[in-house]
This record gives sequence, structure tokens and C-alpha cells, in this order.
Amino acid sequence: MLASHARLEEVEQQLRWFKQQLFGRRSERRILEPDLSQLCLGESLAAKAEDPIPTTTVRSHARRKRPEREASDDEVLATAILDRLLHHSHVLNISGRSYRLRELEQAARSSKPS
Repeated sequence: MLASHARLEEVEQQLRWFKQQLFGRRSERRILEPDLSQLCLGESLAAKAEDPIPTTTVRSHARRKRPEREASDDEVLATAILDRLLHHSHVLNISGRSYRLRELEQAARSSKPS
């Protein structure tokens, strides 16, 4: 038990020393050289802005019209979409009026002048 307390005190002393090195008065005197392997924030953007951007001219084209779909195609597409969405779902049959409709009817009744 005493050994663990001694080790804890030693680690806390090391932590205080590291904090003093990083955040103490010595850290203000230290000038770090920039690491060239790290990305810069704005220096490279300013240099790239001066370079002209190469452009290419693309010939314009007219968009082809899709053939119009029939109503049966839309029904097939809607059925396929619903089938994919509801594949693993469970259907719950709920009878009676919904809370939304009940509240709407109550609001309509209360707003009608008698």
C-alpha cells in the first residue's frame, strides 16, 4: 500500500513538472520551429491563390428528354419503394379516430360561435 502511494506521489510530481514546462514561464521563452510535415493553415492557400487556375472549355450540349412514363409505371415504382421500406416491418391495425383528428375536431367545435 505504501509503495502505491509513493508511486502515485512520484507520478503527480512528474505531472506538475510537465505542466510547468508546457504552461509555465519557460514555455513563453521557447520558440518552436514549425514542423514541415504538418499542414499549414493559411500560408499555402495564399501561395496557391497567386497561381492562375487552368481552365478548359467544354462544348455545350442539349439535355435529352426522357420518355414520359405511364401511370402504371408510377404504380410499379411506388410499390417497389414501399416494398423495400416495409420489408421487415410489422403492420398494426388501429381502429378508432386518431388523436390528431380528435384534437382537430375539438378545436373546430370550441372555435365555432354558439
